[in-house]
Amino acid sequence: MAKVPHLMSREEYYSHLKCNDFGECAFCERDKWQVVLYKTHSWTWIASLSPYWKYHTMFVPTRHITDIDELTEEEFSQLKQIKKKALSQYKKADLHWADGIPVNVFSYTWRVRQDGHDTTLNVSKSMHLHLHMWPEKDGMMSSITDPEAFTWNPELLKIKIKN
Repeated sequence: MAKVPHLMSREEYYSHLKCNDFGECAFCERDKWQVVLYKTHSWTWIASLSPYWKYHTMFVPTRHITDIDELTEEEFSQLKQIKKKALSQYKKADLHWADGIPVNVFSYTWRVRQDGHDTTLNVSKSMHLHLHMWPEKDGMMSSITDPEAFTWNPELLKIKIKN
């Protein structure tokens, strides 16, 4: 199968996942399946093929690991270096939102999956650790903010940690 030549909407991406049995990790085979922006010995910075937000990118470790706790000290150190390089590139690109506001605030996240299957969409997703980086602007997260986020009792979690 040929490399995906363009960024995809979420719908295109889900269709792509359902129609393809990669038989390999799309992050391990990053040169084949991904838009590579920069590489170090331990990390690759890629464009998200199906971005949640404009200018959404990801950091992928070279080693196939599933949790951030598996990173070595060297890999953590190189993550800091590639993150600095990415921020520098964002700044050099002089990116702006459609309303003219400059891109200058960033968020990061990663997700740990219990297995590689997304039951909502009935598709397989990579278990390979990857960290998301995206520019953020005021109000951007309000559309995905849980309106009930403030209704839980943090003491419940605190008790569970103590036990």
